[in-house]
Amino acid sequence: QGETLSLVVKFPFDVTDYVFKSTISFPTPLLLTNGDGIEIIDAENGEITLNLTSEQTQDIAPGQYPFDFWSSAPGSPTFNTEEFSGFINIFPSITQIT
Repeated sequence: QGETLSLVVKFPFDVTDYVFKSTISFPTPLLLTNGDGIEIIDAENGEITLNLTSEQTQDIAPGQYPFDFWSSAPGSPTFNTEEFSGFINIFPSITQIT
């Protein structure tokens, strides 16, 4: 709660020109996409990051929230592959840093 999150994900394939999206089922769902929470950091080696800012997590009640992560291969008009899914745990903030 109120913290940043950066998660590196490594795919076993080149992700050049892939489009990704992830929805986190917070009380107000949060959509991450390429350039908006999802960054390709090394396309040839399949590395991307998922990023949440402290502003995005500060008002989320502590709890466990499901998410999914989809990809669209180059030239594909739809998100047709669910790469993975899981849960994000939000813990209460203890020390507020100002």
